[in-house]
Amino acid sequence: MIEIRGLCKSYPGAGAVLDGLDLDVAQGEAIALVGRSGVGKTSLLNVIGGLDRDFDGRVAIHGKELKTLSDRALADFRNQTIGFVFQGFHLLPHLTALENVLLPTFFESGERTDAEQRARRALERVDLPAAGNGYPGRLSGGQRQRLAVARALVSGPRLLLCDEPTGNLDQQTGEAILDLLVGLRESEGLTLVFVTHEARVSCRADRVLVLEGGELTGREDR
Repeated sequence: MIEIRGLCKSYPGAGAVLDGLDLDVAQGEAIALVGRSGVGKTSLLNVIGGLDRDFDGRVAIHGKELKTLSDRALADFRNQTIGFVFQGFHLLPHLTALENVLLPTFFESGERTDAEQRARRALERVDLPAAGNGYPGRLSGGQRQRLAVARALVSGPRLLLCDEPTGNLDQQTGEAILDLLVGLRESEGLTLVFVTHEARVSCRADRVLVLEGGELTGREDR
């Protein structure tokens, strides 16, 4: 699913945060990326997700080398293949739950005739079928994260990128979200990449990879 060779990423005035990094992740695998703040975990996630094209090296996702894709082709590929789950939910408060889930479908190429049906199915998959007409501000933190997961699922991705997905949640709610994500992986063969500081998240992964000095070191098989 993920093949990275010699990935380098720098920022002006800050130097290299990723320095010749290699990474292979199989379809259906779950990995956790850990390391101290500022080492480049989110930068790596942005590159994998096709959100940042300013890098050197080879990055291939699901058989597609990202550098070779046009802007339009990359946007289509990202929309169809990759889902994003963030710590801060990134929901639009003026839109209903259903409308938030529908957002990625507006960027799809071709017909959207089944978009609402897919969005309602996504809400069902995260146990929020009755929340469609409500607004995010009326939902609990756990429900908002479930809603964010539904939005990530609506276009049928094969890869979920999760940046501190339980960082804003209490212990019990966080465990429920992890159960949901791991359950989706087991039932649908999704590949999961977690960026996390939390042991409760990393212990759910097959492998824990430590980002340090621009490279992945301290690899630990779970």
